[in-house]
Amino acid sequence: MSASLENTPIRPALVAAKLAKIRNFEDERLLEEFGAQPRLIEALWFLQFMSMPENNPGGLRKFAADLISDSIDLIGPLELHEDTAEKIGDERLRKILEELPKALRDELEFGDDGPLAAYGYWGERNEKAEALEKAARKKQATRLVNLKRKEIVAACCQEAVRELPIYLRALCEQLPYSFHRKATTADEYIEGRGAQAPRYFPRIAEALLRFMDRRKTAVSGTIASTAVSREVFHWLHKARDTRSAVIIEGNSRWGKTESARAWANMHPGLARYVRTPPSNSESDLLRAIATALGMDVSPTLAGYRLRGEVEYVLIHSGLMPILDEAHAIFPASYSRNTTPARLNWIRCNVLDCGLPAVFISTPQSYRNAEKKFVKATGFAMEQFSERILKTVHLPSEVSAEDLFAIARIHFPGLPDKYLEYVVERAAATERNYVSDVSKIARLAYSNAADDGLSKPKLDHLILAINDVLPALPLPILRSPRTDRAAAVQAGGKGFAERRALPVETEAEDIGDLQFDRSISAGAEALLPG
Repeated sequence: MSASLENTPIRPALVAAKLAKIRNFEDERLLEEFGAQPRLIEALWFLQFMSMPENNPGGLRKFAADLISDSIDLIGPLELHEDTAEKIGDERLRKILEELPKALRDELEFGDDGPLAAYGYWGERNEKAEALEKAARKKQATRLVNLKRKEIVAACCQEAVRELPIYLRALCEQLPYSFHRKATTADEYIEGRGAQAPRYFPRIAEALLRFMDRRKTAVSGTIASTAVSREVFHWLHKARDTRSAVIIEGNSRWGKTESARAWANMHPGLARYVRTPPSNSESDLLRAIATALGMDVSPTLAGYRLRGEVEYVLIHSGLMPILDEAHAIFPASYSRNTTPARLNWIRCNVLDCGLPAVFISTPQSYRNAEKKFVKATGFAMEQFSERILKTVHLPSEVSAEDLFAIARIHFPGLPDKYLEYVVERAAATERNYVSDVSKIARLAYSNAADDGLSKPKLDHLILAINDVLPALPLPILRSPRTDRAAAVQAGGKGFAERRALPVETEAEDIGDLQFDRSISAGAEALLPG
């Protein structure tokens, strides 16, 4: 398999086909495996999501490298990590040897003439064993395994770097491949070669689920915990858990979109975020959903084929579409006889199929679109609305604590007196607070970089605020000021050339703050979604 082909995204239709065959009892071993551990189905769709370069730059090969780096303690023969060195007995030693490929045995000096040769490749005594003293042989072999423990793990890691992306793709796309290892003899392994967890990584299921949980925790740290985000998270979970449809309505200023996008990014094996395109076309909506699912959507793909593949993947994946800008599911232009193609498709192919779904919009946009359409066409909206579990109304006001929580996500380590200044300025405009704070953060870090600094000072912050927030007076803080007219006149020049001379001040400069760039990883990495 060529490197370019090897690193192409995993095809969602093939993952869906594998699951469909398992549910049809075409592989009882995998049916039992997934029945005993349902999260493994989520893991397949997680792998498919991470194989997409737009979600994980570097695709499947980069993900495999990250998984190996995160799972050193789980790589190598199972028995190699158990208990202490002194407890290696005959049976455990044989199992270690069975899980080492011959090439690796030779590399580690476990070849035909080595002290471990007496145990035989599959735990059977060979002719050379008769010439060796059993006790001395065991002592020497056990000592060598312990001395070579790090080398064994390192060699298994090298093999994983070469082979793991191939295995992960096959695990998702091909029916025989399993998360676990059960073969105990050479014949069993040869008969099912490659259809089970690889020898160098027998605990792949445990490692993958742990990686998913750690990534979920890391992504959750990019979104502030506010009343809005907690409510959005709660009802996304409820929709998924009950396999129902939920409408979430809320003001556009306080982060409902960012919360929904973050939750989907935390659970890519359960849901996909879709921005509903504004048009009458059903195919436009299907293309948006197909893109979120990771399908290869070409402009020439026929509408009926696109529809069929999207429906097939949704049904067999159980993935929950989160449709943002949900007012666009109503026709944008219509007459008395207009058929609501998008509404009908969602009702028939998502809600009536028992799939979960979430619709996110501002109350004005959704209700106005619904009211105008029903009034013009007389459409029986009950056909759709009766299938909705709940319409959730998010808080219309956000507390000061929540405003500060959002600001802290974008400005980690900034003193409260400066956070208060950012919060007051951004909230006073009554625009999109979350968007404005994120823009201020990006500009503040960019302004600092223009001056060759890795951390912003107060004047960097003030200039960013004045650039983002319109029609506001110059800052009132007793601090280094920025001449707005001079800054505008300077145009595209560097920040150092745009900055006006500071006035005398008693205000504390922000220069003594220790912004740890290894933690903040730049303003871009701090922004939700």
